[in-house]
Formats: sequence, C-alpha cells, structure tokens
Amino acid sequence: MSGRANSRGNGNIVSYIRELGYQSFDERPFCEVDSLILSQLSYLNYRKCDTCTTPCSGSLYDIFSKCFGGSYVRHTWNPDGNIALMRCAALSRRFGDVRVAQHVCVVDRTEEEQFSAITFHLSDTLHYIAYRGTDATVVGWKEDFNLSFSKNIPSQYSALRYAEQIARTSKGTLILGGHSKGGNLAVYAAMHLPKDNRARIFRVYNHDGPGFPPEVFDSPAYRSIHSLIHKTIPQTAIIGLMLEQHESYFVVASNAFTLFQHDPFSWIVEKGSFVYIKDVDNFSKYTNRTLNAWLSELDIDTRKTFVDSLYAILQHTDAVTFYDLASNWRRNLKTIYEAVRDTDPSVRHVISQTIGALIRASAEEMKDLVHDQVLMLREKMQNEE
Repeated sequence: MSGRANSRGNGNIVSYIRELGYQSFDERPFCEVDSLILSQLSYLNYRKCDTCTTPCSGSLYDIFSKCFGGSYVRHTWNPDGNIALMRCAALSRRFGDVRVAQHVCVVDRTEEEQFSAITFHLSDTLHYIAYRGTDATVVGWKEDFNLSFSKNIPSQYSALRYAEQIARTSKGTLILGGHSKGGNLAVYAAMHLPKDNRARIFRVYNHDGPGFPPEVFDSPAYRSIHSLIHKTIPQTAIIGLMLEQHESYFVVASNAFTLFQHDPFSWIVEKGSFVYIKDVDNFSKYTNRTLNAWLSELDIDTRKTFVDSLYAILQHTDAVTFYDLASNWRRNLKTIYEAVRDTDPSVRHVISQTIGALIRASAEEMKDLVHDQVLMLREKMQNEE
C-alpha cells in the first residue's frame, strides 16, 4: 500500500526549496507547499530569539545566522529534518527575508493546554499565521484526545485570540495554517474571527489536521469560510480523518510507512507541487472506520472517563514529554503498572470495557476489509480470463 509511493520520487519540502527557492513570492505565488513549510517551521523553539516574541520581527536569515542552534529543534519529532529545512529556507531568496514575529508557546498541565503559534510576515501586506501541531508533551496529546468528548479545547480559544491580535497589529491579507492539531486550530480561528477580519483571509490550510463535531459543519461561521479551506492528507491518513469530515480534501503521496506518513517530510513534492493521488489507501480506510465504529459505541461520559484515567495514570510518572517516558522506561513501566493496580475498580472496568470495544470494532472492520479484498481479487481474476 503505502510503499508504492517510493516509485513516485523522493522530492519533499526541503528539495522544493533547493529547486525553487531562488524565486520570490512575486515571481511564484504562495502555494500549499509553502504553507506546509511554514507550518513545519512553527514546530521550532523560537524562545531563544528575543525578536521572535515581539511585534519587532527578525528575518529567517537573521535567526539562522545569529542564534540558530540545537535548542531550536530539541524535542521535535524530526530534528535533522528541521535543521535542514531551516537552513535551506533561511538561505533561500524565497524565505530568507520572511520576517518572524510574535511567537507564543503555552504548556499548561492544569488547564490541559498545549498551544504555540508564530507569524511569518511574507511582506508588509501578506501575513501567514502558523499554528503548531501536537508536540512531544504528554499534555499535548491529552488535549488532542479531549476532542473526542469536548466541543472546544483550550488551544482553540488561544488560537482565536492570537489571530485577533495579529489582525489588529497588521495590515493586508491573512493566511492561516497548520499541521496536525495546528490545522484544526487554523480552521477554528478563521471561522470565529470577526466578520471584517474574516474578509481579509485569503486561504486556510489544514495539513492532516483532525475534524470537528458534526454541529460545527452546519454552523454559519463554518460555512462562511468553507470555500477558503484547503485540506491535505497523506495516502495513509489517520489523524487527518479523525472526527467528522465534511471538508473536501486532497490526498498527497508519501514515501513513509503507515502512521509515519503524518510526518510532513515524507510528503512527496515534484515540480513545485505535491504529488496528488486519487484516494487514501485501504489501511487508512480500515483504521478510520475502526475508530469511528469504536467511538460510536462509547457515550461522552465513557470517553471522558477513559481519556482522563489514562492521563492520570501517566501523570504518576512525572514525565512531561514522551522522551521522558522513554528515557526511564523501566521505572515508568513499573509506576504505570502500580497506578493501574491502585485505580478504583469501577474506573478499571471502564478502561477494560473501552479497550474491549476497540478490539471488537477492529475485528469487525478487518472482516469487511478482507471480504472487500477477496471480491477485488476475484473480479481481477475474472477480467484476466
């Protein structure tokens, strides 16, 4: 399935800059590949750069040449890829003069919020608001899972406030975007901006971000920006097809395997554009049907109890990031086991029942998947006779 993407080529967002980075945005208009690049650059830790946290911005070239180092990519999912991306972008004509400003980063374990955003000023009148997706923090993933039972999460409110701030302090056209949860935040902020600022939005890019509860898509706010949304997902999409999906989307070929296709560096770029394919693969369809069937079995209270209980168990380890969990895995595994053992029996029952429901849903969908594959094979053999 996903391995077939290798035959299409190995170009990605880094090679895109190497090949076309000599062209300015006036010469080559901003596109969805540029959006993914800026969305990925939002994962970097700009807190070491004083100008990045204020409206007084510095260029990507200045940041790279004066203060860029290992601290910028520490605890990102792909440090080497991020270093290469920053280097190519900063040294290119296309991105080097892009000004970076008003970086914010919030990790609040009490409020269960992980939020970060940064603004890239492409010119005096064109501004890209980039929302960071889920990072390596445990609370970041907890907030993502909260989407399964909450209409809103704290980072969505923060995303809106941030967009309102940028709209007040800038003139001209706005573009909002993000990867993973960042894509969800971009859509949320865009549809809740005041009407006059919504009118300034050129495009909203959602790169493999989860959807929304059903009622969102029926709202006037969503309908007001629906035509502006450009959603991209990899061929084995999992995150990008979570929750309800009323948005149309474009499927991008990837050279990674299954879940690793969520990594933007695996998305294939050729001749200045993503390599688009017709549909997601069977593994993606199977996984998302399984998750949807599983969630449909669980009421809101059960979902909340399950997610909150697992998070409480992980909190016993005192790990802030998944790197902390992995670095002391023997001790943490023992702590987790003890926490599960000491959990209230009624809560353990909910956890057991919920995991059992997932296993049942997976088995049922596997039957359907195998049945479909047998029918396709039979039809193919009949056509070859």
